[in-house]
Amino acid sequence: MNKIIIVNNIANDWQVKYKKHFSTSKSPIIGNTNINNFTDLLDKLYNHSSIPLNTKLYEINEKIKKNPPQKVSPLILKKCEETGCYLFLYKVDYIMDFII
Repeated sequence: MNKIIIVNNIANDWQVKYKKHFSTSKSPIIGNTNINNFTDLLDKLYNHSSIPLNTKLYEINEKIKKNPPQKVSPLILKKCEETGCYLFLYKVDYIMDFII
């Protein structure tokens, strides 16, 4: 499978699985993302990861779960706990720091 298909499939899967975290806003609030930002992240991760992309996402999600940002509101953290998705507590550039 080529990169575009892999990235689009994973983006679609996450958008369905973590629907509460996807926004149509150009600049979504912390805890959320939009499809463009997420596909940008997937594109960057694809180029820097030697393991399958979805595996890498869940690995980063677990790292963020164990070390969430200090200034996240309790309401956002509760949402993350309910869905199991912590990935969007950080911006794309910061997430890239987890792998570089």
